[in-house]
Amino acid sequence: MTVPKWSQVVGCQLVLILLVAATTAAEPDASSEKEALQKNEAAPEDNAASGPLVTVGKDTTVLTEPLDEEGYVDYVAHLNQVASKGVTTKNNAAMLLAQVYGPTDIAEEFREDYYKRLGIDPPPAEGDYFRDYLMFADEDNVEEIEQQLETASNRPWQADEFPRLAEWLAANEKPLALTIEASQRPKLYYPLIGGPPLVAALLPNLSNARHLAKALAARAMLRMGEMNFKAAREDLLTIHRLAHMHDQGTTPIAALVAIALDRIALNVETNLARSELLIADQARQMQRDIAALPTLSPIQQRIDQTERFSFLDSAIWIARNPKDAEFFELPPTIAKIVGDSVDWNETLRYGNGWYDRLAAALEQPDYRKQKAAFDEIDRDLQDLAKNFKGSERVTKLLLSSGNARRKLMGQTTGELLVAIMLPAISSANDAALRHVAQRRLVSTSFALAAYEKDHGMYPGELEKLVPDY
Repeated sequence: MTVPKWSQVVGCQLVLILLVAATTAAEPDASSEKEALQKNEAAPEDNAASGPLVTVGKDTTVLTEPLDEEGYVDYVAHLNQVASKGVTTKNNAAMLLAQVYGPTDIAEEFREDYYKRLGIDPPPAEGDYFRDYLMFADEDNVEEIEQQLETASNRPWQADEFPRLAEWLAANEKPLALTIEASQRPKLYYPLIGGPPLVAALLPNLSNARHLAKALAARAMLRMGEMNFKAAREDLLTIHRLAHMHDQGTTPIAALVAIALDRIALNVETNLARSELLIADQARQMQRDIAALPTLSPIQQRIDQTERFSFLDSAIWIARNPKDAEFFELPPTIAKIVGDSVDWNETLRYGNGWYDRLAAALEQPDYRKQKAAFDEIDRDLQDLAKNFKGSERVTKLLLSSGNARRKLMGQTTGELLVAIMLPAISSANDAALRHVAQRRLVSTSFALAAYEKDHGMYPGELEKLVPDY
């Protein structure tokens, strides 16, 4: 499902619609655009004095607590409460990973609060931290090391083949050892920092995790090339454990990172299953390891909650801070005229309707029905863009007044935000389904490898793998 950009959806049409509504909604002597803009520029202060611009409730904000000092739902605080449940300094892998990564991925303005939430002191700026290959390589041989890293993840190798790559792995020996230790812990809690709004909250260390996984993948194949199967297996299991720890995150991004990490290990294992160095007992061990891995959590809940919360919090933030609307790709004109001419409760209800549809699509029992539901949503999004063309919406706004106009303005604003913010769920869902299929294929690959080592040939049909393999 492709999410249209602002410029593709409404162009100048919505600016005209909202401008007409805002100017005609003004008092009789405020008939010009200039006067309407001036009136609405003062709206934030007026609205702040009159209380929250939205009604906290299940049909609007979905959550009813926690609330900030102004009476609005604090979605960032809620997600941190959920993610930190049952987390202690002793069971949280983030404590050790802080020693792996160092503080550089945390903006200085947030460091004190971030590490305070973790319950530890900020690590020093300099230390024996993990360095990805881009930091380690010279400027003139980055591409060479990238190619070597890809090759090294595809087959067993030895240090004299890629000495620079082996040197990089050796330089990261201490942080990689800490990573293995961290992966043994049951929890991983990274506090969301920044925000509101929720879309402005930062997700630290997610990109670092992928660099770590690539290093462990390359080292697993190095160790296999050195005939050290036990160490190679430990590196691969560490990647799988990292994936499952990141899967504890409350955001869809964390879920997709978890899938990406697990696939790094699965890709190496696919190549390992074809290696002549692998013996039958080792293939059986790898198959048992994969079979014992817990499945990653479904992405549905994080779509239905975190993505929905991001939409709601963004709409509320624009209501509270119209001048910040450009952050959401809204034109400056709209940022100045929305103000209190919009029924923001209607905006929230309208957005919830779309997220209800996404949640229902994700709950469909099979892929074909899911795809049909996503295709229908995609078509309706395209129709939504068409609705902004022509004069029908302007006419409705001109003929409406009072609360009816504010409600229509609320729906119109909701349509705009849906067009901008509704996520490409089908692609994320497809990634999750591909991951499940890949894990099954890798398990089968090791069963085939064990069979081939035992019999000197592959079976003519997969049924021969049952029950011994």
